[in-house]
Amino acid sequence: MQPTVYQQADNPAIKYYQGQLSGQTITLWVADIFALTAKDIGSIEAVYDKAALIALPTDMRVKYSEQVRKLSSDTSKVDGANNEITPQLLLTLNYDQRKKNGPPFSINGDQLEQYYSDHYQIGELASVPSSIGSVSDITVTEHVWLLSSK
Repeated sequence: MQPTVYQQADNPAIKYYQGQLSGQTITLWVADIFALTAKDIGSIEAVYDKAALIALPTDMRVKYSEQVRKLSSDTSKVDGANNEITPQLLLTLNYDQRKKNGPPFSINGDQLEQYYSDHYQIGELASVPSSIGSVSDITVTEHVWLLSSK
């Protein structure tokens, strides 16, 4: 795929790559996620978070989870609090953080509930043994979660 690179007109610090693959338009944004608005990026049908949440320290995760929800609002799906819900596929790592204090940071199921349960139904799709780069002496489990409308 050969993407075209665009600068966002109102904010030159924001750019995006857009291309076609199998008849679908794929857009990748390069920006501070907290500087983006739903108006900037338009409609999002799904979110895939492979390494963003686990890269953030604890004090930024609630703000991040709320920002992603706001950016990915889908007006065709509304929960009981009138918040739009767009499904998310989220990957996390779980390990003894005393042995490595991130990033990537360890996130367990209870923490995920804290960040997302007000707006999403959280379902674990898989958990598999994993590793963290050059740190081979700790046991790591990678979890795959589906966050969907309640």
